[in-house]
Order: sequence, then C-alpha cells, then structure tokens
Amino acid sequence: MAKTKTKKIENDKRAIKINITVSILLVVILSFISVGYALYGQRLGISGTATFKPQGKIAITNVELISSKNVRDGSIPAFTDESVDFNLIFEKAPGSTEPNYQAVYTITIDNDTFYDHEFNISNFQPMITNSQGIDVDPSYLTVSLNGISMGDMIPKGDSVTFTLTLDFNPPTDDTYTIGGDLEPELEETPTGNLLATITGATQGDLRESLNHDIATFTIEVMNTFQTSREFTIHVADTSHFKVTNSSGGELSSFTIQSGETNTYTFYVQRVDNAIYTSSSLNTGVYIHFIGGDVTAGSISLLVDEQEIEDETPPNVSNVTAVINNATSNDTTNQTVGSVTVSWTGSDAESGVKKYYVVATIGNDSTTYETSDDTPQLTITGLRDGTYTFKVYGENNDEYKPTPDQINSCNTSVCAVSTNNAFDWHYTASLVNSQYMQALTTTEVNRGYNYTTTLRANANTNTYTYTLPNTITVKMGGTTISTGTTAGRYNYNNSTGALTVYGVTGDLEITAVATRSGGGGFCNN
Repeated sequence: MAKTKTKKIENDKRAIKINITVSILLVVILSFISVGYALYGQRLGISGTATFKPQGKIAITNVELISSKNVRDGSIPAFTDESVDFNLIFEKAPGSTEPNYQAVYTITIDNDTFYDHEFNISNFQPMITNSQGIDVDPSYLTVSLNGISMGDMIPKGDSVTFTLTLDFNPPTDDTYTIGGDLEPELEETPTGNLLATITGATQGDLRESLNHDIATFTIEVMNTFQTSREFTIHVADTSHFKVTNSSGGELSSFTIQSGETNTYTFYVQRVDNAIYTSSSLNTGVYIHFIGGDVTAGSISLLVDEQEIEDETPPNVSNVTAVINNATSNDTTNQTVGSVTVSWTGSDAESGVKKYYVVATIGNDSTTYETSDDTPQLTITGLRDGTYTFKVYGENNDEYKPTPDQINSCNTSVCAVSTNNAFDWHYTASLVNSQYMQALTTTEVNRGYNYTTTLRANANTNTYTYTLPNTITVKMGGTTISTGTTAGRYNYNNSTGALTVYGVTGDLEITAVATRSGGGGFCNN
C-alpha cells in the first residue's frame, strides 16, 4: 500500500486515520459425488421425504463499533459480504486526559451453505506512517479477537459473532496513518461421509448354557467421500460385549473406496466376567473413522441371566428418638421406660430385610431388631438415664455392615442419634406450703395420673385449720391450669382430693391452709 502523508493538526490534535479492509478469502475445496437420493435410500434402506433448498453463501452480515477511545464521531464502518472498511479516525481533542486509542467492533459472519467452514486469519502486516511519511514500527498497533479462535468451525446453517479490537499506542504525539489488509480465511471442510446400517439378522444368541459363544452380524457401509476411508466396527455396550473376528480375535479395520457400498461381517462375543442381569440386552453398533463416529443401528443379544448378590448393606441416616409414656405406674419398677426410634433407610438393589437398633446407656448396650423393613422401632424396658441409639440394616441378600463399620458408625451404612436424657419416674412435693400435712403419695410414672389427698394440719385446742380454697401446681417447672386432660389438674377444696392428669415432669404443689383461733386472733 502507498504511504500517505497528512498535515499537522492545530491545537496539537492527533488524528490517526485507519483504512483497514478485512477481506474474507474463501478457500473452497469442493467435493461432489453424484449419489442420487433414490439410490442412497435403496442401498441403505432409508425411506422418507427429503426437502432440498438452494445453497446460500458464507458472508459478513453485520459490523458495529461498540466501544471506542479517542475516536472521532462519525467513524461508522462499512462492509460487504467479503470485506470491512472501518472508516476509522483516531483523534485526541485538546485537554483530553485519555491516553489510549482503541476501537472495538462486533463482526457477524453467517454460514448459509451446506458445509462447515474453518475460520483463520492470515498474518496482518499493517503499514504505519507518521506525519513526515516515515514508517513506524507496526508493533505499536495490536489487533485482537474475542469470541472466535483460529481453527474454529462455523457450522453449516449457523452464524458467529465475535469482537475485533484495534489498540494503538504511538511513541510520540503526531498524526499517523495506518493501512493494511486483514484477511480472514473461511475454508470449506471436505465434503462427504460414511453411512452405515445393520443388514440381515439383528439378534444373536450368546447363551453359554446352550454353548453359544459367538454371534454373527453384517453391516453395510457407503462412502460418499472422494477418497477412500479406513474404519473400524464397534459396539456401544463394551461392559458386556466385544467385537471380534470369526475366531474370537481382534477384528481388523476395513478400507472402503470412494463411491463404494460394501457389506462387512463382524462377530460379537461376551466380555469375560461380565454380569448379565437380564436375559436379553440391546447394544448400539457404530463405525469409527478419522472424522467421527457413525451409528449403524442396534442389535439384541440373548444371554444367560445371572442372579447378583447385593453385597452393599442398606443406607441409614437421620436417627431420632422420642420418649413414650411409662409402661406401668409401678413406681418401684425401674424399667418402665419406652422410646420410639425412627430413621431413614433404603437399599436400591435387593431391598431392606430388617434393621438393628443398638440402645446404649453408659457402658451397657442392648441390640434390638425390627421384624421387617419398617424404619421405626418402639423399645420398652428402659431405665432413666442418657441414651444413644445406633441403627444399621440388613438387605434381602442378608448383607449387613461389618463389626468395624458398626463400631465406628461413621459411614452411610450406620447412623447414630444424639444423646437423649430420658426420665420416666417423677416426684411430687409440697413447696412453699403452710399448715399442711405431708403428702401421702410422692411418686408417679410418666403419662399416668397422680392422685393424692391434701390435708391441713390437725386441729388443736388452740387452732383450727382449714384447706385452702385454691392451690398452685407446677409440672416440670411450669405452672399448669385446672382441667381434666393431660397436663392439667383438678382440686376439691372440700375434701382435699387432687388429681394431676398425664404427668410428664416432677410436680411441685403449693398449698397454704387457713389457721383460726388462738385467743381471738386469726393467722393466715
């Protein structure tokens, strides 16, 4: 490009004119094979309706300046299908403190062809001259891309939008002209493909019980490339099956010439030590070549079904324990405690047969078990104290955790509750009372009714004692109300009869009798 001189701008303005044309060089390697749709359908057994449309083009469809620094207003880019003229002038106004010169563009390329295209850019060698026409080192100008990389594919029927940034850092204040061609190359990828389909039988018999250890299949392959292609045959389910030759060895690759349609035989065998949980398994079949994989269909294999033991114990988590009422109101019996332990458990393979619950208090542990897979158990015969409850399961193949797993109980097959302090025996006492006789009944078990008769002091020659009209009752430290349901009490001030219903804590009874007499004085 010819060098262009410009005049010095007054007021020390720097005007930098950039005439960069981005040209799209279409390097088209076009391959075409005349394979008629009817012939293609006949060869590979494909039926249906095909809709064809004229092939479009690959072209630049939009260019926008989206960000700028020290760019003159009106610097609007122009573009054609194959090139961009940025019409860019860098200009620093008087008093500007912005040190950088930058223009950022978005460029959109649409690929409306039938083929993928590879994106590349040739080496950009800009020519930069100052106001005296002297060449300037092009390293002061940087061109960068974002949103696309060299070698990226622009798929057929798709579009790509990327950003192109021009950064200029001149050595001194001056007027600079920058020119040069930036040429993206959009190269069409080779056309053609390998097409494949299973022909003949699609079911094979690999039942060892019938001495069947190899199954035979055929596959038809078409090559629409202009050159020959090498390919191999594979099954998708490699955990159960393998492709072999007729003697059980490795099947070699095949080579198919351009434009040919050939039939190939391959064999399938069981994989050693594979587990078969069904009597019939399906697997996909595909061919692999440099360029990709092509699905040919699926085949079905008959096998001997195996029963697989589930060696993994059930999973257990979220162990909780809830206190129940005592099993009797015998206050002399220390083992009337009852607790319901619940948890979450599962076994996805064989299912849960039963669970074990280990109740521990101090150094004493007792193991209980459920009768089925219900994740809950009510335990009785417990005494007052602090308990933990450890739960593990047994599956229907009778596998449960090892003793070490149970002892440590820190894996998914064992879970333990938090510490739980439980009491089933409670006491009753008079608190802050006056002129009252001692209680005749001082104990009650959880969940049962406490009954007693309050008695004022016995009358003397000097004083007469009368039961209080009202009393106060606390249960577990909380004042309760009168009533006849659990957690309430009923008091008869004529007889002194007191009943506390459904006791769940220690009882504190406050009763102040009335004293009268004593020389005409009445003391309350």
